[in-house]
Amino acid sequence: MHFFTTLSAATIVALAAAIPVADEPSNIPAPFDMELPAGLPTASDGAVVWYSGEASAKRSMEKRSDTKIEVWASTNKRGRHETLHSDFNKCYNLGNGWNDDIESVTVYATTGCVFYNKGNCNKDDSNGRRLTVSGTATTGTHVASLLDGGSGGLNNMVSSYLCFRI
Repeated sequence: MHFFTTLSAATIVALAAAIPVADEPSNIPAPFDMELPAGLPTASDGAVVWYSGEASAKRSMEKRSDTKIEVWASTNKRGRHETLHSDFNKCYNLGNGWNDDIESVTVYATTGCVFYNKGNCNKDDSNGRRLTVSGTATTGTHVASLLDGGSGGLNNMVSSYLCFRI
């Protein structure tokens, strides 16, 4: 009888361990507001020129306040894939296994994103690396492989990102 009690208890523990736990979020908002980096692409609606993702009030009301980017764990849009929904001008830290595991990204039209090699969009490290990827006007998207080497390469190094409207 003692054997069956032990077996039953072991079975219950094994079943409880097999219950799926919700994954952590893939993009976690940083706990602060951040100035956009200087030198980002600019655009114009004919009357107002805006820089670094700051849109005119009219444009802000007409357009969405968020965007999406797609990330892959391998180059050329291969391997593990996820779509990350993000507010404009907000820094996000990567979670759910994406930190230092992105090799290619897609950024859509009228959107640019800055990818950083440190958490919190390099807020505490002015020497951190960053790479800006902007959607194109002709195809609407830009796919980038985050190549190794060079001063801009961030292959398997992205820890945070910030998207802005262009």
